[in-house]
Amino acid sequence: MIFIATIALTSYLVLIIYIVLGIRKYRPECPTAKNERSNLTRFSVLIPCRNEEERLQSLFQSIKELEYDTSCFQLMFIDDHSDDATYEMISNFQKENDRLNIKVLKNDRPPGKKSALTCGIDRSEFEHIITTDADCHLPENWLYGYDQHLKKRTSSMVIGPVVYQQPNNFLEQFQHDDFLSLQAVTITTAMWKNPILCNGANLCYRKEDFYRVGGFKEHEKVQSGDDVLLMESFLVNGLGVDLIGNKTLPVITQPARSWKELLHQRRRWSSKTYGSANKINHILLIVIILYSLLYTSVIVAAFIDIKYMEIIFLLVISKWVLDYLMFSSLERKISINLCYRKMLQSSCLYPLWIILLGTNSINKSYIWKRKKH
Repeated sequence: MIFIATIALTSYLVLIIYIVLGIRKYRPECPTAKNERSNLTRFSVLIPCRNEEERLQSLFQSIKELEYDTSCFQLMFIDDHSDDATYEMISNFQKENDRLNIKVLKNDRPPGKKSALTCGIDRSEFEHIITTDADCHLPENWLYGYDQHLKKRTSSMVIGPVVYQQPNNFLEQFQHDDFLSLQAVTITTAMWKNPILCNGANLCYRKEDFYRVGGFKEHEKVQSGDDVLLMESFLVNGLGVDLIGNKTLPVITQPARSWKELLHQRRRWSSKTYGSANKINHILLIVIILYSLLYTSVIVAAFIDIKYMEIIFLLVISKWVLDYLMFSSLERKISINLCYRKMLQSSCLYPLWIILLGTNSINKSYIWKRKKH
């Protein structure tokens, strides 16, 4: 059993070293002073929405607080066949904020986030597209961050950070920490010049390049993947994908409200992995699953023989220390505050969650926005 624990810790140690070294390569610059902001890049901000009436208010408030010349960006809300008050709420927001360039569209294609985004891109005014989600809160200097990045680098696609809101209970804490680990992998693989993750809640790309890769056609049968699989299409076609080079605050999104909702969300996300052709993605997944299986086997053994409790204690403390190294490196890069004491609980549970998620994902169907897929 000691041999199994050693293999588990060694595999996880190698993974954490890889991640930490990648994060340390990331050196975002501080934003430029406001009086130096001129010749602004023009953006079309796309926000697909389906049944979001309970989550829109935070987005509305953050939009009103955006610091950017209103003539240099447009907001495009695309209602994706909502059956609640989403469309009416967006229309009212448009009327109440006529100083902003807001368009409210209805997706005239079959329902789905990709078709909604394509609908918006086809009708957008500006060359640079930024996508976000209806349940997000945007940092006030969000658009300036992209503007300053694009003035220094000719990126076809720019990846921005996304985090969950500050947690209020264990479910939210677990999601918060889990999502941060995905952000760590996002930054690491981008810095090693082989990005495997990005998030459509904070993503920028050129409209011309979107059409050049055929939009979402290559993966149109995969319900999810409007971000990761599109990024892979950019990479396959030799287009540059970069991590945002400015130290702007991340976009904040809202967590799932129940464990059941979280499982369905992760099932939907796993469809991106099935559709991904990136080998690094699969290698990292194998390492995490291997570690989780070994970790779980030690716990099962401890129920059979109490003497293995010492090994469990060693695994838990070692994993928390390694997670601390990863998250502390990340904390300094994307301006977030962490409570490492609370992270100990989610750190212990995470390997068991991976096993549960893996077995649960055998059933590829899921419920998203009140519809079964």
